[in-house]
Amino acid sequence: MLSKIRDWLIRVKRRIVATILSLLAALGLYTATADTVTDTISWTNPTTRVDGTPLTNLASSRVQWGPTPGGPYDGGSVDVPAPGSTATVTRSGLGFGTRCYVVISIDANGLQSVPSEEACKTVTAVPASATNVTIH
Repeated sequence: MLSKIRDWLIRVKRRIVATILSLLAALGLYTATADTVTDTISWTNPTTRVDGTPLTNLASSRVQWGPTPGGPYDGGSVDVPAPGSTATVTRSGLGFGTRCYVVISIDANGLQSVPSEEACKTVTAVPASATNVTIH
C-alpha cells in the first residue's frame, strides 16, 4: 500500500513539474536550451500466440508512449510494419522529462496483443548550445 502511495506521489510530482515548466515557457519566463531528444526503442517480435500456436502473420507493432510509469500511454504512437523491431521517436517541445514506452503486436487480422512491459527513459537536462562558434 505504501509503495502504491509513493508511486502515485512520484507521478503527481512529475506532472506538477512538467505543468509548471510548460506554463513558465508559455509565459516566456523559461526557455529550454534545446527542444528535442531522440529515443530509439527496440524489441523482440513475438513468434507465438498466447495459446502457444505459431504466429505466422504478424503485420505490425505499435509503439505507444506516455509521461508516467504505469501509463496511460496516451502521448502518441507510431506503427512499425513487420518484421521491423525498432522505432525512433523524437520528443518535440521541451525534450526533458520521463517518457515510458510499450509495444503492442498486431496480426494481419487486426488482433492486438496486450501491451509489453514498459521501458522508461528520463532526461533531466539537455545540453546547452555551443558558444563562441567561429570560422577561421
